[in-house]
Amino acid sequence: MTAPCTFNNTTVPSRAVLNMKIIGAYEVEIKLECATKTFSEYTALAALAGPCNPVQLASGKVRVQTLGGTKASLVLNGTTYTNCYIKDISAAEADGMQLGLWIFTIEFVQETI
Repeated sequence: MTAPCTFNNTTVPSRAVLNMKIIGAYEVEIKLECATKTFSEYTALAALAGPCNPVQLASGKVRVQTLGGTKASLVLNGTTYTNCYIKDISAAEADGMQLGLWIFTIEFVQETI
């Protein structure tokens, strides 16, 4: 299980880092696997998401185009990533082995311009 994680001061119940792509100050994408017994933790994060289209500029920096997505700080393992958006959040579903446990993935992208 990863250390405490938050986005926009909302708890991200992460249990594993699935992918972390960091290219200096140019590009940051982080995908987490999450698990919660409280469905409202999932819906609170889903409410912060919106259609998100990261575009890499000629300079190598990333601009994020979104409609309704929230720009906020992501804090993961004690490191703060500013100007992040939720790029994707999966539909939550109950795990068949542990009723009442909701498993989902969430992916963040940082606007670096």
